[in-house]
Amino acid sequence: MDRGRGQRVIAGAELGDVLIAAAADGSVAVRVEATDFGAERPFGARLVVADGRVPRDAETETRRWLQLARWTPRLAIAFESARGDAQGDSIAELWRESEELNREVEEPLARIGGPRTVLVADLDRMTEQVGSWPAEVGPILRLADGVRPLLGIVAKAPFPPNVTVRILARLVSGGVLLVGSREPEERETVVSPEPIED
Repeated sequence: MDRGRGQRVIAGAELGDVLIAAAADGSVAVRVEATDFGAERPFGARLVVADGRVPRDAETETRRWLQLARWTPRLAIAFESARGDAQGDSIAELWRESEELNREVEEPLARIGGPRTVLVADLDRMTEQVGSWPAEVGPILRLADGVRPLLGIVAKAPFPPNVTVRILARLVSGGVLLVGSREPEERETVVSPEPIED
């Protein structure tokens, strides 16, 4: 496994396997950045794996990123040094779990579109139905701004990705959110050499 300092681009669906292989030799930290979402500022995280395990205090964020990675066409990754003992779940188990969670939301995700699909609120419908929603809907609606792609909404929502997708699917089927644009053709990604900011 090449742990050089530069960034490289991988398919999002490879992230778990890359982490598993890199951690086989000990501790590793990987900066991960989703890069090809147009005007949406790329979003990223620092994932740490020590001896094949994720630190307990990072399990929730790592779960989120492993699930998001499966929906992301390409990710920029950069290896960093890491130390310490991780006492949490194994990275291999979390990667398998993300696959199971994604199977649960395949159908609702297909109804909405791909990771670059942009959702737009129907203000009339939203005004009619606002009093009947649970509190969880508000933060997700605020993220559906007509500019941010679906993956950006899911990444920034305060809920696990599979829960967020189900909420979005209900809002789309209820006509509150409309598909503003579908996923464009695959395009080449340019990854900048600058480091990912914390």
